[in-house]
Amino acid sequence: MFTLTVMGLGPGDPSLLTLRAAQMLKSGAKVFLRTERHGIRQWLEKEGIPYESMDELYEACRDFDELDEKIVQRIQDALGSSDVIYAVPNSGDASDSSILALAATGIPYTFIPGIAQDTVLLGQASATGINVRQDRLQRCTATAMESFEPNVWELLLITELENPILTGEVKISLLEYYRDDHPTFLLTKDGMQEIVLSQLDMQKGLDHTACVLIPPVSDLRELSRYGFRDVKEVVNVLRAPGGCPWDAAQDHHSIEEYLLEEAYEARDAIRREDIAASVEELGDLLFQVVFHAQIAQQYEEYDLRDITTEVCDKMIRRHPHVFRDPGKENDWEKVKNEEKGFRSVSDTLGDVPRTMPAFVRMQKLQKRTKLMDNIQETEKALIQAAQRLLQTGKKEDAIVFLYWLCNEARLKKCNLEMEMLDLCERFCEIYEKEEASITDAQVLTEKLFSDL
Repeated sequence: MFTLTVMGLGPGDPSLLTLRAAQMLKSGAKVFLRTERHGIRQWLEKEGIPYESMDELYEACRDFDELDEKIVQRIQDALGSSDVIYAVPNSGDASDSSILALAATGIPYTFIPGIAQDTVLLGQASATGINVRQDRLQRCTATAMESFEPNVWELLLITELENPILTGEVKISLLEYYRDDHPTFLLTKDGMQEIVLSQLDMQKGLDHTACVLIPPVSDLRELSRYGFRDVKEVVNVLRAPGGCPWDAAQDHHSIEEYLLEEAYEARDAIRREDIAASVEELGDLLFQVVFHAQIAQQYEEYDLRDITTEVCDKMIRRHPHVFRDPGKENDWEKVKNEEKGFRSVSDTLGDVPRTMPAFVRMQKLQKRTKLMDNIQETEKALIQAAQRLLQTGKKEDAIVFLYWLCNEARLKKCNLEMEMLDLCERFCEIYEKEEASITDAQVLTEKLFSDL
């Protein structure tokens, strides 16, 4: 019965071929190379060892699934008449899709691992003084970089830089996290060289064996762009010993007012369609969330991951029509009431925050009672309240009028609080611009509502 051996050839230098692999290659078995674009080819020719490569299949197949299928079929055919060695670059681990395809067939084989290209690079990098810790090492292939979010505070190893185009795409992805002059260590078949990140795709020798090591940053100022992790790190630095005394002295209550202020400023920028201001103000709002999380973590109350976990869990639970049952009707309020254990309307009223602006809170309370949803009755009550207010001029009648006005606005999908805030801005803008021509309230009113 003929046997199959799967082996890793190492990074390309014949001197890095393991002794066991060299002995097997000389055993007389039929040798298949996944690719002959590998330094072992010259060694095989020098030793007089015949081989076949799968390179022509790369051009003939539509995708990698078909390629792996053809490779497996060729190996199966050869096993009918000879022992077979299937050799792949680097270590030959299970990340090689053709090895996975072989395993799926149930064909028994012996596995001989090789030295991985990244092992060579890490060894050489360590010799230059870089602290290489395997437990703090991130690994990613070049083709997976588009969806990979690196942690800039840890080592990053990227393998299989097959060509300058793919390497250029990797560089663009990395520039979202690192400065263009960030040091990198590139290993190709020509050896290791230290370059800056912006030069990564300009080097010679880029092929499937090439890989690059990105050292971690050591200071926030080394970054040109920042991610969510970095916001957390900024807050940590500010509140740490030696940081900012003001930031370190704050607690939840001392900064609670800023959360509301930043929300209003963000909303104002959005309504003005000011993109630059929106970016700035939403950043300020995000900073407040992270600030509260850091304070809570310091006192072992909760942390940022508790916050992100809670909001993701909530969105998934309250959108069963999206995440669990696509055919189910969307009923946010019903799911929410079930979660909170509300058994009465009074329970839901107590859930409306008392710190909300008065108009916003009142409209929510009116909505939850479901007693004031008749537009005709509301309009009748509003007219009566307005007439009574005009007759008496009493404060109590003004409050009744506002009460029915809130409901009228709610039924007509009008957020009274937000609309009045917008009106305040428009009032100031018009008056400041045309103060000289405004002679009485009627003129001001006409100008104020001329575009509505």
